[in-house]
Amino acid sequence: MTETYEVYAIRYGTVERPDRQNFLEARDPHDRMARIDYFVWAAIGPDRTFVIDTGFTEEIAKRRNRPLLRCPTEGLRLIGIEAATVRDHQRFVSLQSALNLFSRGALADTIPACEHHDMSFIPYYPLASGMLTGKYRRDSIPSSGTRLTDQVDEAAHERIFSDRAFSRVEALQGWAADHSHTILELAFAWLLAQPTVATVIAGASKPGQAKSNAGAAGWNLTVDQAQEVTDLVANAA
Repeated sequence: MTETYEVYAIRYGTVERPDRQNFLEARDPHDRMARIDYFVWAAIGPDRTFVIDTGFTEEIAKRRNRPLLRCPTEGLRLIGIEAATVRDHQRFVSLQSALNLFSRGALADTIPACEHHDMSFIPYYPLASGMLTGKYRRDSIPSSGTRLTDQVDEAAHERIFSDRAFSRVEALQGWAADHSHTILELAFAWLLAQPTVATVIAGASKPGQAKSNAGAAGWNLTVDQAQEVTDLVANAA
C-alpha cells in the first residue's frame, strides 16, 4: 500500500536585492528588485515524518545579511513538529552554485554555510562563460559566433567585454604565466583551492576542451596563493 504524505514548506527567511545579484546574466535593463524566500520542508505521513534540513541559523543569517523571519525549528513547531523528536530526516551533502574568479559572491555566504553544515560545494560557470579561457582579447572582441556572444543582449555584451573585465583577464594571465600555467588552469586551480569544494562542473563543446579542463586540476594552489589571486582580481582596474 502506498503511503500518503502531506508536504509543507515553511518560510523562515527572505531577502530582497537587485536581479543582477541573483542571476549571472540579468537581462532586465531596469535591474528590478527581486525577493528570494527560504524554506524548510517537511513531509508528514501516517507513521513517519521527514524533515529536509535546509535551514540556516541566526548567525548565518546575519553574516549573509538576510532577514530571518523565524528559526526553522520554530517554523516546524507551527505545523506540530518538534525538531528534536524527528528521527526520519535527510540532510543535503552538497550544494551547486555559480562561482568563478569574476563572480565570487559564494565566498562570502554560500561556502561558509557549507562549512557550517559540513557540506561540499560544487561550483559551476568556472570559466565565466569563456572569459577565463584566455581566448577573448581586448583588441579582438568577437561580435558573434560564440556561445558567449550569441546568448547575451547588447547591454550584457558591453558589461562582459568591458575594459575592467579585460584588465582582470590580463592581470590573471600575467600571474598564471609567472607560475608557468595558463589562465584556464588558474581558474580551475583557484576554485579547487576554496574550502569545501569537492569538484567543478565544467561544460565542453569540443573533445579538446574536456581534456584541457581535466588537465587543469593538476595544479594545487596554496591557501596564500589562492588569496593572492583573489586580491589580484578584486583590485584590477
